Amino acid sequence: MKTLTKSFALLAALSQLASAQGLELSVRKIGDMFHKAVNAPILGQDGAYSIPLADGSALWTFGDTLVGETLPGGEDKLWGMPSSSFAILEATDPFSLEGELRYVRDPQDWPAPLIRYEPGELESIRRFWPQHGVQAGGKVYVFYTFIQASKSGMWSFAIIGQGLVMAEKPEGPYRRVLYKGNPIIWSDLEPSFGGAVLQGKDGWIYLYGRGIVAQDKYSMFLARVKGADLGDREAYQYFSRKGSSEAWVKNSWEASALFEDAASELSVSFNERLGKYLMLYSNLLTQSVEMRTAAQPWGDWSQARTAMTCENLGKDEFCYAAKEHPELSRNRGQDVYFTLVRNKIYVPELYELHFK
Repeated sequence: MKTLTKSFALLAALSQLASAQGLELSVRKIGDMFHKAVNAPILGQDGAYSIPLADGSALWTFGDTLVGETLPGGEDKLWGMPSSSFAILEATDPFSLEGELRYVRDPQDWPAPLIRYEPGELESIRRFWPQHGVQAGGKVYVFYTFIQASKSGMWSFAIIGQGLVMAEKPEGPYRRVLYKGNPIIWSDLEPSFGGAVLQGKDGWIYLYGRGIVAQDKYSMFLARVKGADLGDREAYQYFSRKGSSEAWVKNSWEASALFEDAASELSVSFNERLGKYLMLYSNLLTQSVEMRTAAQPWGDWSQARTAMTCENLGKDEFCYAAKEHPELSRNRGQDVYFTLVRNKIYVPELYELHFK
């Protein structure tokens, strides 16, 4: 297993101090999540969600994945771009992860898609971006966002809704869960539940999702369900607050926002060091990684605090897709690990967040 040395970590380190709930913290870069030579023909990808599995390994899911070759001069030649891919990670040492992702591959040695297209499904304009998921009842569930191009251009797409796939084993194959014969579980009029999934201490599984509340304004919403009912849309409940009264309701449109200015990709975990739930995500406007804390999965969530600001960004470069991977945490949550992606490098980068 390849181990990143401390000297490399120091050379690549990015350290900043911030105040968070009375604690100081520092952040440093550990390294990249995969190595092009080891994981060929994969050249890059984003997303990078991890789902802990019962055997101690983790299922990692990725969005658009670049497949191709690196030419002798160092230039990458692109062959194709599947909209989803997935891998198993058996390593648990954060300093030994580079190149250790074991991708599920097809007979041509390409990364196999986590969500497969059905015949005649307009593959040229539709994409399926995996988000978070959970292993429950011996099955593995992964939520995904259904995307359709609205016109030409990299950013000219629309979210159609949120779907769910299920498999008997982490390596798949995954099949879509249908709601009234339709693969869309939540429409574009509802929050995109599954942006983060949390196994609660009370036997419920909590799903966080961003929902539009006004033009260019998004808030965070929360649903919950029992593990045995993950595939049943009618079994989900939604958090609602009216004044000081809190309740779980059956209709998604009755859900109340947890807070404003929500991110579509995030993570939520219980952090033993803080004694609270920790939410981590990217803020695209400030090009930073932010965090919030709460005593309960539904809040009240604290105001956002900056954990790290992305530095040395070039022209038209930005960082995004930050999320924690709680199964990698150390020292009872004092050291947690998260990934983010820089659009021009397009390789998930691993960082350590240390609470002092």
